[in-house]
Amino acid sequence: MRRGILALLFLVVLAACGSTKSSISAEDLAIVKLDKEKEIVSYGMSREEVDKVLGSGEEDKLMPPFINYDSGVSAIFRNGKIVLLYLPTESKGTYGGKRGTEIGMTKAQLKKMYGEKNAVETTKYNLNFYYDTEIKEFLNQESAEEAIKNKDRSKLIYCISFMFDDEGNSDSMQFSDALAAYSME
Repeated sequence: MRRGILALLFLVVLAACGSTKSSISAEDLAIVKLDKEKEIVSYGMSREEVDKVLGSGEEDKLMPPFINYDSGVSAIFRNGKIVLLYLPTESKGTYGGKRGTEIGMTKAQLKKMYGEKNAVETTKYNLNFYYDTEIKEFLNQESAEEAIKNKDRSKLIYCISFMFDDEGNSDSMQFSDALAAYSME
């Protein structure tokens, strides 16, 4: 009996430890107001729901289809649903990612959160994580680029991207599907 309970406990702990690094869900494509953790904006929310949390946004005249909010957050909507969230340096201390990511974190910290082997680094200034929701696995750069060529397929690839300053600290982050990330649609 004792061994059975210990084995069950071990499996629960093992599953909990691996769950955050083994996939990216739509819930992970979300930002949280750091001082009010119930104020969340996540992938797939309607413009009305987003505006209730962030306030009224305005279209970026230089970079449509981005909608900019006073909080520094920028967003792209497709068919009335949010498909991209962008946090610039100005959002530091106000908003962060759902998994606890914040502006100012290092690559090592972010790799620990999402999994070292899942990280895609093309330059010292960026770090990306691509997750294919159809085959349920992380993609490398080449696989992501191939999948993104198909517009319908690119909606099934979740992207979490971080940009870094010269000191190696994140200065912006983006949560989106691949179609929004690469085509701004």
